[in-house]
Amino acid sequence: MPYPFSALLARMNYIDRWGLMRNSRRETLSEHTLATALAAHLLGVVAAERFREPVRPEKLAVAALYHDMSEIITGDMPTPVKYGSPSLRDEYKKVEQGAREQLLSLLPGPISGPVSAGASEQELSPRERRILKAADKLSALQKCLEEEGSGNTEFGSAAATTLDFLLREPLPEVLYYLENFLPGFLMTLDQLMQPCPSPLCQAGPGEERELLRLYGPAAPGSLREDLAAGRVYRLPDGGAVCVAAFAPPRPGEPLRALGRRAVIRDLLPGEGGAGALLRAALQLAGSGGAAEIELFLPGDCPEALELGFEPIGPGRYRL
Repeated sequence: MPYPFSALLARMNYIDRWGLMRNSRRETLSEHTLATALAAHLLGVVAAERFREPVRPEKLAVAALYHDMSEIITGDMPTPVKYGSPSLRDEYKKVEQGAREQLLSLLPGPISGPVSAGASEQELSPRERRILKAADKLSALQKCLEEEGSGNTEFGSAAATTLDFLLREPLPEVLYYLENFLPGFLMTLDQLMQPCPSPLCQAGPGEERELLRLYGPAAPGSLREDLAAGRVYRLPDGGAVCVAAFAPPRPGEPLRALGRRAVIRDLLPGEGGAGALLRAALQLAGSGGAAEIELFLPGDCPEALELGFEPIGPGRYRL
């Protein structure tokens, strides 16, 4: 008796993603799955080897290969529809789970258990599940950069939203990927074959960075150009490195925003602390470039209130 499991998985080649978007080149579910698996494995290695986290890169890679297997039956549900309401999201999760179970039921009995275990996110630790989700988003971001590089402005908003998700409560391995690997997706083949010139790739163990991201409709250029520029600014009194779409100041000049909205996140506790980030935020406000500045700190900060920042959540302020 033939088992159709593998043949059905191969039909990932026929499932197109980004169905509501104007694409310069179609992306199949197979391409997305491979990109997610590669990113998940690499993130896992970085987490385990650089940050000494108890994660399993091989387990992550296998789980990523199966993470969207339900779409072989359901197709790719556009994000605005899938997450349009809590009730719709919950119902769609049930549909996805039913599709996964249907596919896994098509395996021969003796191997069904091991394959199902490898495909299940329930077998992952909480940290590994976060890494898998980040890898999924990184694959989407890389697609957005490819489209922007082809002159397609359709993906600009999706790129900003995806990057904002990755930076909301970022894992150090995700920041490492954004700084050291993502810029490669902006290069030509000739550039990729050259020795890596970026000092970010030479960072020593334990060097976590404060990542400052400015974006908005008023920002000149695209996310792709922002990342390709590789702009780096070290806060003089905080030691934090900011990689973002901002204008690098000349000596004695303040930091100047290019976008309408600035998001500043503290990822360098103990190196200048809240004070350094507050001063950077005030510089941006004074430059007139950012209409809204959102600041994330490790906890409550009375100094932020004294300087006129509005509390909008735990450790979260707006100016």
